Amino acid sequence: MTKMRELVAAMHWLIGIAAVAIAYAVVAEPSAFGLAPPRVTQTARLGSAANGRRE
Repeated sequence: MTKMRELVAAMHWLIGIAAVAIAYAVVAEPSAFGLAPPRVTQTARLGSAANGRRE
């Protein structure tokens, strides 16, 4: 029975590590998950201003 408890504990540990990795990815790049608009770089702003377009 001890082997089954160790297996369950190991699986829960892996699920916890996966949850932490996903949370870190969401905080690091929320636009990849559709939670924030993509970042506009400075060169994109300068390029559109030079072409006379407004954002």
